[in-house]
Amino acid sequence: MWLSGQRFLRIQIANPRIREDNDGFLGLRTVYDPSHSEAVIDIGFVHGVGFDPLGTWRSNDLLWPRDLLKDDATQARVLIYDYSLLLKTKNIPLTVQALGGVLLGEVSKCREDEITATRPLVFVAHSLGGLVVKSVG
Repeated sequence: MWLSGQRFLRIQIANPRIREDNDGFLGLRTVYDPSHSEAVIDIGFVHGVGFDPLGTWRSNDLLWPRDLLKDDATQARVLIYDYSLLLKTKNIPLTVQALGGVLLGEVSKCREDEITATRPLVFVAHSLGGLVVKSVG
């Protein structure tokens, strides 16, 4: 694949919904879904480098994208993307574009049907997460 004139790796994630270890889950996880047919928008959260994908958006036991956003955006499916375990892989040279490619693949997997494919998608990103999101666009 080519993106902005640069080649990036396509990395397959076997099962992103299963936690790989106590620190992360690798991939895109739904943390709130009102119901498949009621959601009218997807909101994805992408953490920064060196930050925990859940801890970035947490205060004590409150995961604000899940616990607070659902009250204001009742028809939004809320997703959190974790790429931190990819950064720990020593044998694969990763670029921002490669991380963006993985994000794009994960988004494609969770928006495969007719209802989700046409739904607007908004990202909230922190630090390097913003560059990862921008590399997709």
